[in-house]
Amino acid sequence: MVSTLKKDNESICLSGSKSCVTDSEHKPPQKLTVFFRESRSLTLYWFLAFFRILLTFIPQKGYIHPDEFFQTTEVVAGDILSIEAQIPWEFNSTFPVRNVVLPYLVVGTPIWFWQLLQNLDLIRPISTYTLLVLPRLVCCLISFINDYSLYRICLLEDEEYRTRLLAFASSYVIIIYATRTFTNAFELALVSLMLYVVSDCIICSNKVLKEQEEIDKQYSTAKDIRLRVELSRRRKRLPSHSLSHCFTIATITVIGVFNRPTFIGFAFPPIFFWLQRGLNSLGFSHFHLRLFLLVISSLPALLIFIFVDSIYYGTLNTLDFVKNGLMLRQFVVTPFNFILYNIDSSNLSNHGLHPRFTHLLVNVPLLYGILGATTLFSLLNIFKSILTRKWHHLPRTDNVYGLMLASILVPVGLLSIFPHQEPRFLLPVTVPIVFLYSFCIQERRNVYVSDGSGRLRRFKNIKEKKNIRQMFRASWFLFNACFILFYGFVHQGGIYPLLDHLSKEVKSKPRLTHIHLVTSHIYSLPVSFLQIESSKKIHQLENSKLRYVKTKDFHLYELGSIEKAEVPYLLESIIMKAESEKAKKHLKYKVYYSLPYSKLHELNTILHGHNLTFTIDYSSSFHISTEAMPRLKTNHKCLTFSNVQTWLHSFKNGVLNSSLSENFFSFFTDNFYECYSVIQDLNKQFGLVLIQVSKHLHA
Repeated sequence: MVSTLKKDNESICLSGSKSCVTDSEHKPPQKLTVFFRESRSLTLYWFLAFFRILLTFIPQKGYIHPDEFFQTTEVVAGDILSIEAQIPWEFNSTFPVRNVVLPYLVVGTPIWFWQLLQNLDLIRPISTYTLLVLPRLVCCLISFINDYSLYRICLLEDEEYRTRLLAFASSYVIIIYATRTFTNAFELALVSLMLYVVSDCIICSNKVLKEQEEIDKQYSTAKDIRLRVELSRRRKRLPSHSLSHCFTIATITVIGVFNRPTFIGFAFPPIFFWLQRGLNSLGFSHFHLRLFLLVISSLPALLIFIFVDSIYYGTLNTLDFVKNGLMLRQFVVTPFNFILYNIDSSNLSNHGLHPRFTHLLVNVPLLYGILGATTLFSLLNIFKSILTRKWHHLPRTDNVYGLMLASILVPVGLLSIFPHQEPRFLLPVTVPIVFLYSFCIQERRNVYVSDGSGRLRRFKNIKEKKNIRQMFRASWFLFNACFILFYGFVHQGGIYPLLDHLSKEVKSKPRLTHIHLVTSHIYSLPVSFLQIESSKKIHQLENSKLRYVKTKDFHLYELGSIEKAEVPYLLESIIMKAESEKAKKHLKYKVYYSLPYSKLHELNTILHGHNLTFTIDYSSSFHISTEAMPRLKTNHKCLTFSNVQTWLHSFKNGVLNSSLSENFFSFFTDNFYECYSVIQDLNKQFGLVLIQVSKHLHA
């Protein structure tokens, strides 16, 4: 049995009896000191960091949510490259709810730089791949702010950082979500940075105040004048800590709130912990002073963001400024508009309503797996301590552990008030969860035994009584591997290949040909990836003052999860209108329809009833739409073979009849092509198809 426990930065020391070691070949002395040393190598972490960058370049074809493009890339690329783009409602100039500063800095800067090099003929024109990967690469680099912040917090607290970094870098939240152009990914980096800054302030204040108390105690008991003078000088030399990082925290808060106003919920715990540091020693007046200076320090960033938004959305221009001067109605405060929009539940219903417990009971485990489950159990214990009034069991408000716990409880609780709850809204709690609960996947690799002589002897056969951590560790890696594949490559995974194909089709189409694209049961298409010159761009004839704009020749009709019976009527309407334009203006046309392959068979039957026919123009594999799940056929002859289950059952039990085996393989040999068709059909079911629709030749 273990008798003593000693913990430091590198090892855990256990003292026990001879019975601790069961290896018959190596019998240590009666008195043992056993060291379970963490692996000092960060090789696996660096491999995962490289893997994160590599997946960005491959690229990831998965499409998590439309906001991945429509809150950043679609808007910025459309403006900078002067190409067609679908501008979402959030960027409506009449009631804008999205700030443009951060999207332009993160996404716009690399696109602008690429265009600059392209204009100088130093680099090839921007492509669909470049437009996808370039912003993601910047987001991937930004994601390492989270790693650095977690590492620094661990060093500040003198905590083991290797397991935490490994858990963090292996999480699909970081590998997939944090490398996408989500505003939530920007929010994650800002929250992580703020947690690091505030943790540094807390630890610095605690050290300074502790030393100050010791000096004051020595000063009160000192009788020698020279000693008192020396102590007084030491007290004056103590570093200033009350207002440390005030401007940094204020600036991060403003940037975060303008990026996503939900940042208020994530920033509240760090700001509160920063404000209340050492008030027992300093007095409550410091709280008001810090709060006042925090507000003052936020003004520069606040004014910059308001001015940029006001200029971008056209409410503030030079002509109005010269005529009327600055007026309050000319300024756009996007976070205020965002809050006004979201407090109206009828607006949220347009985006989907969820039960209030979705964040806590569904999204936390969905994002963090075993770490999320551990978080829930920990929160239950905290609520139990509150109900039983065991206040001494609760974390203190003057240390980093209390800060991390509050940074989980407060934002999750606040966001649970609103009925629209998506997993990505909780990304900023990643660092606190990993910092507090990654111990559940910790692995102790090297076991050393000391006999008191100062020498360490290694024993490989020491068995731990519990393998729970190994099970948790395995489940953690398996959980994240599955979601990396799903969200990284399969979920709506056919859309990027479809856009790549369509961009080539648009560039190679004959002149005076219009393309009509209908989609259903898939996410919205970011049109900017097609690289179509904007129909709003004004051109000027050479040696002439005449100006003109190009006619829009690409038309997109997104039907969502429309009923299949309505599709033919829309296609007929599009074809009739295109035929009319062809007769009047001699404009050729092509009508395409993109949908999951699982819906194609039903569509074929319906279209024939409307004298419409189609040919498959393009198809891509590895696509799953939750709006149209694959339909797997189970009536194939090779799947209903009566001896299959018997053969598998016999094989499982280790009893394999030779005649049964021969019958089994001879069956599949005779029905090879049918079995191959099953596999082929299975592959097609997980696919996205693009068909070209036309009127039936015999109509």
